[in-house]
Order: sequence, then C-alpha cells, then structure tokens
Amino acid sequence: MLITDLTLIFTLVLFIIWMAPSVARWLRMPSVVILLTAGIILGEHGLGLLRYDQSFQLLGRIGMLYIMFLSAIEMDLEGFRRSRGKGLMFGMLTFAVPMVLGLLTSRYMLGMGWGSSMMMVTVYAAHTLLTYPIVSRGGLARHRVVSIAVGGTIVCVTLALLLLTAITSYYDGVNWILLLRYLVLIPLYLLMVFFVYPKITRRYLKSNPDPMLQVIFVLTLVFLSAYIADMVGLQGILGAFFAGLALNKFVPASSPLMNRVAFLGNALFIPFFLLGVGMLVDVSVFLHGGEALVLASVMLVVALAGKWLAAWLTARLAGMAHGERRLLFGLSGAKAAATLAVIMIGRQIIDSEGLPLLSQQVVSAAIVLILISCLISSLVTDRAVKQLAQEQKNNRRLNDDQQLLLALDNDSVRDIVMLGLIINRLSPQRPLLAITPEKGQEAKDVMNRAERTAAAVDEKLEWVKLRQTDMNIAAVMRRQGVSTYIVNARQCIHDNGLRWNDAIIDILNTTSRQTMICNMVQPVNTVRRILVAVPRYADREIGFRQWLATICHLASELGAKLIIYTNSILKARIRAFMEQNNIPLRVTYRELADWEDMLLIAKDRKENDMSIIIVSRPACVSYHPLMRLMPDMMKRFFNEQPTIVIFPEQNKEEQSEPAGLFDIA
Repeated sequence: MLITDLTLIFTLVLFIIWMAPSVARWLRMPSVVILLTAGIILGEHGLGLLRYDQSFQLLGRIGMLYIMFLSAIEMDLEGFRRSRGKGLMFGMLTFAVPMVLGLLTSRYMLGMGWGSSMMMVTVYAAHTLLTYPIVSRGGLARHRVVSIAVGGTIVCVTLALLLLTAITSYYDGVNWILLLRYLVLIPLYLLMVFFVYPKITRRYLKSNPDPMLQVIFVLTLVFLSAYIADMVGLQGILGAFFAGLALNKFVPASSPLMNRVAFLGNALFIPFFLLGVGMLVDVSVFLHGGEALVLASVMLVVALAGKWLAAWLTARLAGMAHGERRLLFGLSGAKAAATLAVIMIGRQIIDSEGLPLLSQQVVSAAIVLILISCLISSLVTDRAVKQLAQEQKNNRRLNDDQQLLLALDNDSVRDIVMLGLIINRLSPQRPLLAITPEKGQEAKDVMNRAERTAAAVDEKLEWVKLRQTDMNIAAVMRRQGVSTYIVNARQCIHDNGLRWNDAIIDILNTTSRQTMICNMVQPVNTVRRILVAVPRYADREIGFRQWLATICHLASELGAKLIIYTNSILKARIRAFMEQNNIPLRVTYRELADWEDMLLIAKDRKENDMSIIIVSRPACVSYHPLMRLMPDMMKRFFNEQPTIVIFPEQNKEEQSEPAGLFDIA
C-alpha cells in the first residue's frame, strides 16, 4: 500500500534513520547497508510503501552532494598535497583498468557496438564515495589512504565525465557553444570557487559570529557551486567537492561550524540519499534469469575486479599495508551517483539505428550492480576502518597525555575555547578544563557561553574551582595534572602595559608547565599563515617537542602555512622532528640569528596571519634579556592580529612559593 501522506512519509523515514544504527550493531553490519536494504524493501519494487518521487529526488540529490562536500572539507590538505602523486596514480589506474576490462568484455563477450561499449566504460570507471560516512565516523577522515582515495576519485570521475562528453559530442555533433563552455566558462567557474570563495568566506566569518548564519552561508556556497558546475558542463558532485576544497581551511575539524555542517548531512540528507538508491533497485531482475542475469553478473564481476585490481596495483606501488589496500578498494568500489548519471545519459543518446546506446536490460543490470557494489564496498570499508582505527589507537600520539586548562573571561570565551578545542584533538580522551576569574553572575555567563561553544562539537567542558587548600592557580594545575595553561593576554599584562602582572608571574614562577598567553583578535579559523619566532637553544629545553607538536597540529587543523624564524641548527632539529613523526606540513624557514631581530615577524606579517613567539623563563638556557619586554611588544607591535606567546615547559622542579625568576617589583 503506497503511503501518500507527506507527514507520515517523513515520520517513517526518520524512524528508519533512527533505528538503522541499532539494527546495524545487532547484525554487525554498517549502517549504510541497513539504509540501502530498507530502501529496497520499502520502495516501489519491494513492499511499495514509498515512491521515489520529487521529495526523495531532491533530498537524495542534496545527500549525494553532501558526501562529496564532506569528503573535501574533512580532508587533510597537507597530507593530500604530499600524496597528490599517489592520488593521481590511483585515479588513473582506477579509471584505466576498468576501462580496458569493460571495453573488452562489452565488445567481445556481450557483443555490443563500439558506442555502447564506450558508454559501458564510463559505467565501470565512475564510482561514488558512498562509504565515506563510515570512514568519517571511524575517525579516519584525515588518514593518508583516504586522501589518496578522494583525490583519485576526483581524477577518475573527471576522466569518466570527459569521456562521456566526448561520446555525447560524437553523436550530437561538436558546436561552438560546447567549445565556449569548456574553454571559457569552466576556467571562470574554477576561478570563482578557488579565488573568490576564500576571500568572501574569510571576510564573512570575521564579521559575523552567528553560528546559524555561518552554516547557511557555507551551504549556500556549496550548492551554488554545484549548480554552476552543472551549468558549465561539469557534474554537480564535482562542484560540491571543489567548494569543500575551497572552504576546507575555514572549517577546522574540531570547530562548532564543522559539527553543525556535518550533523545536517549525516543525520538527514545522506540517509535520504542511501534510501533513495535502495528504492531504485529492482531485485526481480535476478528472478527472471536469462540474459538479464548474465549481463548483471558480467557487469558486477568486471566492475569489482577492475576496482580491486586498481587498488591492488596502487597499494603495491605506494607501499601500502593490507588494511590500507582494503580501505582503498572499499572507498572506490561503490557505484551510485556518477553511475546513475551515466546510465540516464546513455538512455537519451540515440545511435545510427535509432536505438538508445544503453538498453533497458543494461539499465536494470546497472541497478543491480549499484546494489551489490554498495553492499560489498560497505562491508569492506567497515572492516578496514576498524582495523586501521585500532592500529592508530595502538600507536602512541604526540602529546596524547596532555591536559589543558583554559582561563576564561568575558572578552575571550569563544576564541580561547575554540583554540583549546583544536589543540585538544592531540589528546581527545582528556576533557577540557576551565577556570574563570569572574565572580557572581558574570562567572555564570562565562560558563554558559563556554559550555555552549564546547557542546557545539560534542565536547564537555569541566569547570575547576579553587579550593581552600589551593594557594593559587598553580596549585590547581598541579592538582589536576595540567600540562598546558591557556590564558587571554588581557589577564596577564599589567595596567601600565610594560610588564606581566602579578597573577601570571606567580604561575610562571611556581610551575614549569607550558603556558600560552593569547591575544585572539579574530576567529582562529580565518588564519592563513602562522609565523613562529624560535630563540637560540630552544631545542635544549624539556618542552621543545611539546610546543612544536602543538604548533604543527594547529597549522594542520587550520590548513595554514607555517613560517618558522630560527637559526640553521634549530632548523635541522625541527625538520628532523617533523620527519620522524610524519608531519606533512608546508614549512618555510627564515633566518633569525639573534633574538634582537625578532621583530622581523611584525615586519613580514600580513593580514590574517598569526604570530607565535617562543620565549623562556629567566635562568633557562634559551632565555634572552629582551624577553622581559614581551608585554610591551605585544601592545605595540602585535595588538592588531592574533598572537600567542608560549612559555614552554622548562624544568621538572615545581615550587609552592615564588622562586624569584621574574622581578615583579
């Protein structure tokens, strides 16, 4: 019985989406498989309860675009740049291998004409990142294999679409409009996405802190890009992906904006897409047997064998492990959006005999191919993700035992919490701790704002209060095992602006823990470059690896270029550290022979740059007398742009009374 009431349809779909994870855990299968199966059962070719009407087409289309957008916006761009050669290689192989197998089998085994055989090549070559949500939920979105698979997918789909365009042009004839589209409109479109989008996004995020409007703004850009891509002759899925690449650096993985954007897609639009794909499947093709069953079997074997062989060749050439090869195949094996587009176009192209290039039997067999490939890819990806996630968990991460304490006041709640959330991804098993100097109602307001910011990314903020036995914040830090203290610069600079105030001096004198004094005058996700000043002998301090790991992680999360000012000896030490820990970052080194030249950073700084200055406590090996002037320098030279002054951990002896390291008189 077909359900026609729109409210009941939406309620039923929400019930399926709600139950899918529970059923998946019970059956030990991915949620993707459950949603596809539910679509088959409830669709017109199953029980007939739901019809694949315009509402499913609309929401499914949005879900398909969302998958491509999320795969780009969650990508580790630095890892992608480092592995772009492997991504290109995989894209070429995952297009060429199915192309060769598909052309030979279609022409000589199935007896199709050359036009139909070439159209079948595009069916075999194109694939959809349908199993990407499994990777994202498994916490592997920034894994190098995912970057290779996503980059390869774009190469493969682009080549498939170019081949499809060539076939269409052959039968329709080449015209000036088509040439104009490819020679003029597409370059203009790419210019808009990769040059105009970043500029307007940075300006908007800096001027409008409203989280709801930020989400609407980002999604507007994404779907506008997809629409224009369709208009200029590209596919909308490429447009959504390009928009994700352009906006990647503005939406850090741990930001509330990322959480809200991903929530919409994962909770609603992507499940609608998966249900819609299932509703298109007609299982009766298997029951009729005969030629349709043979055709479906051949297409299934060729498609999966071509993708598996391409993944195997890439893994061998790139030196990947077994689990990585399995993940590569799982991400590239599913047929859905791109395949459906090719099939529909193939039905519309008429050959010289007046027949469509792809017959109805091919369409039915392709739908079966979509079903089986999605099921197999989902299972393979799920197993690979579990294996790689466990391996990643077993490998000890940099600073994975750090504990952050945030000092929050009315002026810095959102920016300091955002910074803390990003840094805390180095040790996600530790909760963020926070303390506030405010009193009464102001303290409650600070706490509420901080908790809302953290809750936006599903993080919990734990508040710490001074006990009667705590002499100062340093005592709280020792009691809570704090490794890094993050505080707003306004809480640390004396009223005269020339020196640190008594509160921060007390902390620096009585604890050796890393302390970050921050002047966050703009949202951290709008930073383009990070300029770091490193003093001589900084590598001889205990906290060298800690602050370097923190800065590298911050640059990676923000997609920012890292520029380090230091001497040649420290340059070699920093390079060695990054190579040993496989940190893929774009780093530029500039000479800083003496700390007296530290203000070179202020001279070289541009709009949307962040300055990070590594200083030292007195009596430590990397200390320079000019470091006493940092409060005055921050006010005079670093007041208009984001700046962080880092006091690294520098000794293991901690004292309950000030040791006189700073002259506070």
